[in-house]
Amino acid sequence: MRLRGLSLVVLSCLALTAGCSDHTPRSPGEAASPPLRPVSDDVKRAYMAYWTAWLKANRTSNPHEPSLAEHAAGRQLDLLRANLAAARQRKEVAKGTVGHRLEGMELDGDARRVVDCVDLDKWFVYDAVTDKPIEQLIDKPSQVGVFILTRQGGSWRVTGSQVAGEC
Repeated sequence: MRLRGLSLVVLSCLALTAGCSDHTPRSPGEAASPPLRPVSDDVKRAYMAYWTAWLKANRTSNPHEPSLAEHAAGRQLDLLRANLAAARQRKEVAKGTVGHRLEGMELDGDARRVVDCVDLDKWFVYDAVTDKPIEQLIDKPSQVGVFILTRQGGSWRVTGSQVAGEC
């Protein structure tokens, strides 16, 4: 199997880059990190709505899917749209489900850092024309993602993210 499929799924699905937010995630080994709190209901609803919008946009590789801007903002939204536009140009879509194991959240001023073990094993890349799966790794490692949510216009939106390792 080719690694490109895994890289595409992980990068497109998580759309994670270090330093793409005004609230940059702490590195996993950074000293004096406060313990994680349970994810509050309002943050959890916003975070899961972000994933719903992201999965919906990937089914057609639509960088202009309206629900994206309802749940992501700033550089994160720009990155999601760029990934979708690139997938559309390659005539690829992604379908399936993504598993989540929310580990907790950290308060950072007005931001919330949600730590999630993201399981990509049931999310695959397909040729948009033939609807046939593109060769890719089937058993993908689950990734610890740190997602930064900030309140904008009265709603929590994902504004940054980072892969923190495997889980």
